[in-house]
Amino acid sequence: MRLKTALLLLTALTAALRASAETGYFKVNERFGFKSQATADTAQTSLRNSMPERRYSIANSWTGSYAGPVQSMLYFYRTMKSPMAFADAYDAYTLKAGDLLFTTPETFSLSLGARGAFPTDFRTRPDSRYNISLAGTPNTGVSLGATATGTLGSGTSGREQRAIGNAAIWTSVDYERYSAKLAFASNYMRFAPERADRDNHRTLYHNNIAFITQNFALGGTGSRPAVELIHTFKWEDISRSYNTLLSDSLGTAAANDSVAFQTFKNTLTVRTLRDNVPVMPFSLLYYFEHEYRYHANYIDHSLTRDEMHDHHLHTGFSIFDTRTLANGSFSYDLTGDVFIYGILTSECNLVATFVRSLTAGTEPLTITWGAGGHRDSNTKFITRYDASFIRWTNNFSKFHRLDAQARIALKRNISLGINFDNVWDMVYLDDNGLPAQTSGATQIVAVDLKADLRFGDIYWENQFVYQYTSNRDIMPLPDFTLYSNLYYFKQFRRAGFQAGIDIRYYTAFYANIFDPYTGLYHTQHTQKIGNYPELGLYANVRVLDGLKFYAEWNCWNSGLFGGDCSPMPGIARTHSRLDVGIAWDLNI
Repeated sequence: MRLKTALLLLTALTAALRASAETGYFKVNERFGFKSQATADTAQTSLRNSMPERRYSIANSWTGSYAGPVQSMLYFYRTMKSPMAFADAYDAYTLKAGDLLFTTPETFSLSLGARGAFPTDFRTRPDSRYNISLAGTPNTGVSLGATATGTLGSGTSGREQRAIGNAAIWTSVDYERYSAKLAFASNYMRFAPERADRDNHRTLYHNNIAFITQNFALGGTGSRPAVELIHTFKWEDISRSYNTLLSDSLGTAAANDSVAFQTFKNTLTVRTLRDNVPVMPFSLLYYFEHEYRYHANYIDHSLTRDEMHDHHLHTGFSIFDTRTLANGSFSYDLTGDVFIYGILTSECNLVATFVRSLTAGTEPLTITWGAGGHRDSNTKFITRYDASFIRWTNNFSKFHRLDAQARIALKRNISLGINFDNVWDMVYLDDNGLPAQTSGATQIVAVDLKADLRFGDIYWENQFVYQYTSNRDIMPLPDFTLYSNLYYFKQFRRAGFQAGIDIRYYTAFYANIFDPYTGLYHTQHTQKIGNYPELGLYANVRVLDGLKFYAEWNCWNSGLFGGDCSPMPGIARTHSRLDVGIAWDLNI
């Protein structure tokens, strides 16, 4: 986990420790079960950007149509939701307990949506996506919710089959001295290069999660306990299989390769807040965690090696506080953890983050900065993997990271941040799709500027990212990336209208390419993409409370000026598409 992700987690943790029982929505931290306030996805503007590929980052390496594997071109926006390399390409679509939008009592919500994308030549099958979410309070202190999403894509050739299904149910119980959250999520993904032969040539990916957290308040008063005892249990099951026929000069051979991964994690946490125990000089959290991991690798349903059963003991702490100062407040958070038993022994992290809130004149201003040191190893499938036509065995050394981040933000949605990552002995996937480890240090620096401006009913949203990498051969990144959205928005009593134009642009570079055989992104140095803007024209209309329509002509400039909107090397066809959608959100 890079420092940016760690700082976001720490920010959510700090907010959760001070969160009040307000009516509304919240998300749950998967390690500690803490709540952090969240906002329902009921925006009246830019409805098209709620798609997973658009939310992931402003520039992605992907296949350009619904349900394609995704990797962000922005280094500090890349995620790793599961401790398994084969899961990374599907992060944008994977629904986990930490992604669910829980509701507090006295809140009811219903959300329905459907959308489709049509190639402008109308000769290939359209893409589509459907979603439904429901949440409510059947009894005092008890909330229930469910969500389901289905996505169908035609792929780059228009003849592919891509199918993604996500479903989750959850419940939340909140009483004076006891609270609990329970969630189950299931993710199913199927990718086939030819729809007509989808049973013989395809990739299947499953990711299932069960999550339970319980909070016991001890001492003090109901709303201000002296100590909280928290138990969290998480089970995750991941499998990936690949079936196909590969042909070469020697003939045709079949491949039936699969991997399986499971983890059971129990975390016991104790925390006490300085606000509830005045004699404490700061707030304190300590946790102890046991994790069991299972790995298996198969060719033609036969194990390629013995099943691996590993146990890990992991412990950590957090010291944090917020103090009122002249003209604002100051917060700090010092977090550390270490693995003390198992093959991950000596992996550790130490992160410090600070937040200063103040008023500059009449403008609220927030300054955040932090730094972290990390010692990590690689997943077992990067160390060894066996498949019909590719195999590797590596003995990589642990690698070390030093991260730093700073951001200054104005309340009017203008912020400037810088991220730094120094990695010693980085592991990457080379041009042949094989894991490799470089020696020495690799630095990545990113400057990220966000500026949302308004001139009456005219809005102008902007994000600009500059990236520097000291080793472009193993970490290729575009130097400059831009997203700009200029639109008119007018809200009426029960209706609203938005129309505008947006642009996505990044400078040319040797973007990583996705290998469907391994399910991993790897470097390539034969084709540059980029240096060609992707332009969109769109309109959103809200006709009643919560009922919205949108349409977008996406990448309408494809083919003009001798270029194309190629989101990944090897994508040859144009990607000018018409996207349309409808959504209805009811909140009571």
